[in-house]
Amino acid sequence: MRKVCGYLLKILLCVGPFIGCSSDIDEEPTVSVPAVLETVIPKSGATIAVNGSIALTFDKRPENFTIDSANKFGFANEIKGSPYGVQVSRYADRSIVILGPFTMPVTQIRASWGATLPQQSVMLTYTVTGPDCCGARVTGGTVKDGDTDVDPEAINTDGKLVIEFSTEVTGNIALQTEAGEDVGWHGKVNGNRATLEFVKGRELEHNTTYVIVGKVFDAAGDELWIRITFVTRGKE
Repeated sequence: MRKVCGYLLKILLCVGPFIGCSSDIDEEPTVSVPAVLETVIPKSGATIAVNGSIALTFDKRPENFTIDSANKFGFANEIKGSPYGVQVSRYADRSIVILGPFTMPVTQIRASWGATLPQQSVMLTYTVTGPDCCGARVTGGTVKDGDTDVDPEAINTDGKLVIEFSTEVTGNIALQTEAGEDVGWHGKVNGNRATLEFVKGRELEHNTTYVIVGKVFDAAGDELWIRITFVTRGKE
């Protein structure tokens, strides 16, 4: 009887590694479905100012978003920080803002996105005019884009964040986390300023990145996209 049991144990040890492996063989790799481009403002073919902006909105967050812009060097990668000027600034989870300065008199921008090759892409062409010098612009406020070591307790005590503009504007403003989630502060635009008002229980935290986002319009209807990123200081 002991010999029989010994033989059975050897057989089980030999075939054991092959049992239960069929499910791994039958599994299909997960394919990432690329985001769908829903709107482009202004549309390709329109006229924009050399210091204007282009907003792209997708049905979900686009993966690996990049742009190339035609210039005297040909198509060269021009992600934010490049020497050629054109920048990409993520405005919200599903939206991308492409910022000038753009090449006069005509600029072409190829936007690409997607997790796998070949990527999705679109070619945008614009007639570029002189700078828009009369539209609204940000002139000051509680924080500036790129500020670090911001004291969150001082802002929580003051109860608001303020952005000041060069002229009277209308529009919307919001306070978000770095991931694009709304913090919940009340935003309002009135006169030449936008204000984000403190909400109890939603205090700014230490060592956290926040983004003020929005879009405002001046009396002529010209729009200004807002994206101000700041980082709060660590807790002492």
